[in-house]
Amino acid sequence: MVINHEVILAASTPSLEIAKSLTQQGFSQLYDGKPEAAFQTWQAAYRAYEQLNNEQGMNGSLINQSLALQALGSYTTACQALTQALSLNNGICPDSLQKQTNFSQLSYLKSTLHQKQINEYFQFIGFYNLANVLRVMGEPEISYVILQQCLTSAVQLQNQKIQDNLLLNLANTEVILYNQAKSKYQLTDDFTAQKKAIILAKSKFVAAQQIYQELSNSQSTVSLQAKLNWLLAWDTPLMVNDLKALLQNKSNLDLLVLSACQTAKGDRRSFLGIAGIAAQAGARGVLASLWLVDADSTAQLMTKFYEGLKSGLTKAEALRSAQLSLLKSDKYFHPYYWSAFILVGG
Repeated sequence: MVINHEVILAASTPSLEIAKSLTQQGFSQLYDGKPEAAFQTWQAAYRAYEQLNNEQGMNGSLINQSLALQALGSYTTACQALTQALSLNNGICPDSLQKQTNFSQLSYLKSTLHQKQINEYFQFIGFYNLANVLRVMGEPEISYVILQQCLTSAVQLQNQKIQDNLLLNLANTEVILYNQAKSKYQLTDDFTAQKKAIILAKSKFVAAQQIYQELSNSQSTVSLQAKLNWLLAWDTPLMVNDLKALLQNKSNLDLLVLSACQTAKGDRRSFLGIAGIAAQAGARGVLASLWLVDADSTAQLMTKFYEGLKSGLTKAEALRSAQLSLLKSDKYFHPYYWSAFILVGG
């Protein structure tokens, strides 16, 4: 059901059911690749919750708005929406992607998070997104502080999935901090500064390695992602033997998606490139590309593909359905955009 926003504006007291319907409608629009429409719908949901004096619904709507804003690339506005939802000073949001971390911002955040009780699910989602946004905006130090505090509080929820995702993001942040420290070491001639940078870089490397290995050896849903991130995080190429070792104990791996460019382009090692090697190593099905693909159309195709799988289609049916959706679109109808992807295996 699609609800007209004007209905909400005209109603003096919108019902909770309408507010919830608007929330779900926003998610449907976001999954359909319409973040701008989703943002407007979640704004209407916020107004509906506001008239109902439902503070949690208002905060949830702000967090949802941040998802649409991230999809639109509006990270500063997304950050501001999240700080409003979480009752934080929006001064922690950078004005641009280049702004450097301010020591006072870190001090304020550490003090605030220490006093704040993060014990509700929507708070974890909000802080998790805030950490991701700040990391993208070049603020890994602030992101790191938030993730650490969330991990400390997550134990109370007894939700292992949330803890594992927080750990994975913390390791990803450690990698960025490692790269920053390495760059400082390379850009300075001062011996003391070099020594400080190399010590920091080593500590971040070890910390990331420990988390990645812990997750990789667990039964977590992010185990495979942790292994891939560990292999791809450093300045060395992913070797064939690394990929085989990565998959050797994944006999139950039903599907591996390699949505990057030319992952099914053959060479002397494999007729179907990385996809062929992955299939030989034990992946039952591998979705991969034959040539250089467009980022936006690929994102839309992958969204449709996963929607098809979720609705009960087979892998082949889901891929066909996703390709047809692009074929019927106004922008991505050319075969270049949708026919690069093939399914290796079943």
